[in-house]
Amino acid sequence: MAKLLSPVKYADPKSLLRQRPIRGNIFIGMVERRYLINYTHYNDYCQSLGQTTYVMQWGNSHVWKVGGKVFAIGGWDNGKYPGVTFKVSEIAFEMLADTPGCRPAPYLASRGMKWIQHYAEPGLSDDELKAYLAESYRLVSLGLTKKKQKELGLNQG
Repeated sequence: MAKLLSPVKYADPKSLLRQRPIRGNIFIGMVERRYLINYTHYNDYCQSLGQTTYVMQWGNSHVWKVGGKVFAIGGWDNGKYPGVTFKVSEIAFEMLADTPGCRPAPYLASRGMKWIQHYAEPGLSDDELKAYLAESYRLVSLGLTKKKQKELGLNQG
């Protein structure tokens, strides 16, 4: 969740929308946005989702799976910002495909799959990225067989 800060006065509040964020913490109006800056945070979060498995594959990519199916890939790095790829709904795909710092995932999206790669600034805040990773986990887990979902204790209830 974003941390609320005391108001800051700017000469032109709309200029905030045109500013490129710096790496790390930035401030937009009264809300602090934090950006994921390493794979340690990414791996810790994916591990916390439960019933997940981790493997390094495809050229040292950090691949996270649920029920043997991939839900997140961390591994494309432009030298200063980690790339994270995740599955999204059709609506989220349309929204994120044009978001600066995000793009349809190379290879996956070109085959008609709805995957987005978060690869550069400004991209998504940590909280936004975590929400999309959790949704990717949910979408992939719903695609598992009912038997596998029950075996893993997923989507019960």
